[in-house]
Amino acid sequence: MVVTLICNSMAVVLREPGEVVLDQHIQAFTVPARLAARITLTVLGVFGLTLWLRYAVIENQVFAAACTTRVTLSTEAVTCGLMNVLILLFNNYFFGILALASSTLSVWRPSVFLIALALISAAAGLVLYNTGLSATAVAISVLAFARPSGAKQ
Repeated sequence: MVVTLICNSMAVVLREPGEVVLDQHIQAFTVPARLAARITLTVLGVFGLTLWLRYAVIENQVFAAACTTRVTLSTEAVTCGLMNVLILLFNNYFFGILALASSTLSVWRPSVFLIALALISAAAGLVLYNTGLSATAVAISVLAFARPSGAKQ
């Protein structure tokens, strides 16, 4: 049985009862600063876009009434279709399930793409009514940074 404890970039590996080996070569999973900034800006952009979609499109009573009565212009027809697709997605917990699945996979195999997908879909899910699953996904995504990237087993 091998147990690894990680504290401040130093790992204590317990291999056999009574045997303790210090291993200083285990690095925590990190994201380069520029990539982290791009991911942060993308998450904030998605958050702002979904806020606009929620309050200007989905919860707008006048617009929703125009979409249900089918008295729309051709430019509004696209927005009505977008509203219907968004309602279908958040009623089926798409954003929350996607965020939870990608954050769980990112803990298992750390990847910048999976963490970015988890945070982007969690931002959309937090705004578009999938708060429980999306908040859990954000908490799990934080654990992906605590996992060592090159742990030897």
